[in-house]
Amino acid sequence: MAGGAVNRRYAYDKAGNLIQSADQRSGVLHYVYDKIGRILEARNSQSGRSETFAFDPAHNILSDKTAEGKGKGSNISSGNRLKEYNGIEYTYDALGNLIYRQLPNGENQYYRYDLENQLVRAEIKKPAGNTEIWEYAYDPFGRRLSKERQDKLAWTSTDPKRTHFVWDGTRLLQEYTYKGSYTYLYTDQDSYEPLAQVFHNNRDEAQYLAYFHNDQIGIPREMTDIRGNLLWYGEYTAWGRLKKDGRVYQHAHQPFRLQNQYYDRETGLHYNYFRYYEPETGRFISQDPIGLLGEDNLYWFGPNTAIWVDLFGLLKSAKVHAKQYARQISKTEPVSKHPTTVAVVIDKKTGRIFYGESGKLNDVVHPELKKALPKTSMEKWSTTNCAEVNALNKALKARPSAKMGDFEVAAANVRTGKRRKPCKNCSVTVRKCH
Repeated sequence: MAGGAVNRRYAYDKAGNLIQSADQRSGVLHYVYDKIGRILEARNSQSGRSETFAFDPAHNILSDKTAEGKGKGSNISSGNRLKEYNGIEYTYDALGNLIYRQLPNGENQYYRYDLENQLVRAEIKKPAGNTEIWEYAYDPFGRRLSKERQDKLAWTSTDPKRTHFVWDGTRLLQEYTYKGSYTYLYTDQDSYEPLAQVFHNNRDEAQYLAYFHNDQIGIPREMTDIRGNLLWYGEYTAWGRLKKDGRVYQHAHQPFRLQNQYYDRETGLHYNYFRYYEPETGRFISQDPIGLLGEDNLYWFGPNTAIWVDLFGLLKSAKVHAKQYARQISKTEPVSKHPTTVAVVIDKKTGRIFYGESGKLNDVVHPELKKALPKTSMEKWSTTNCAEVNALNKALKARPSAKMGDFEVAAANVRTGKRRKPCKNCSVTVRKCH
């Protein structure tokens, strides 16, 4: 590839956490995590610069340093709402939606939501005194159909003032501006990892093909043309903010960030289907729209972005989904059909959720699961009887290349609706899972 071949290497710990990545542009990055997989440090051994983080018990980020090594720290108000983080100030409405954000450079951003708590308007007051106004529209499924700049100075900019979006289910298929259209292809029919972009240029009516080169979690790191020439490359912070936008070709268009996230230049936020993600803090700007169980932090993305994805901006917690599934069964199924235990497995690399029930006949054929099972049962039942095995079996059939460390597993008791610890057999089976 002209401009340097794509050459990346990765190393993982026994729990499946990414502990090192290396390539010819970013250098060697080292990652440190706490006991539950939350990222504590991302350090570049080439530059010597680090991002460091700390968290409270509710997973609110409390780091006192930014990627640039400066900042004031963070303050958390009730309901896990941020008041201030590294020089950014926040204000929320009564429903938990972020309505005001002041950036360290003095820029003020005001947000407005509809009755579905979807962001429909952003008013951005620049430090120079000018104001940009953007409006957003959605279909009944929550998919964003358009964004449009509507302030008086919009006509002075050469950037697109209006963008229309076309969807293939829950994946972005096309976007249209006055410059032309972009069509996206993905690595396979079930993937959200972009493979290629076809740009139809309205100026010359020609089509231009570009390829995405992604990292271990599906984030684009490079774009090349059909001859392998480098068009674009990027470097990201630990929570997915693009910190280096390397445009080898000036007009390269790379809007993707974390999987199924679309970057909005005007606000710096990432559109993530049902919600918007703020990469400065690794949080969403509004609460989870499905409101899963009040004890959880409804702004939380996950422990880290190195092995976790959230395709739709919905809470991805196996323990929460397991408890919800147990309660659902207890309410909708006759008692005679109730399994003792249910389990949920989340594939952290795809975001897919798999449900399992105890007492099912599990034909375990995947070598990863076979290797993880204890050789002899330590309980009165067989090693394959449990809900965890039932759910893991489904997850591994769906993605045969997966490893046990790719999964988060949790179980719940159907009668009580409460979380249930693994039995002696499953304690062995899921020890590499989070």
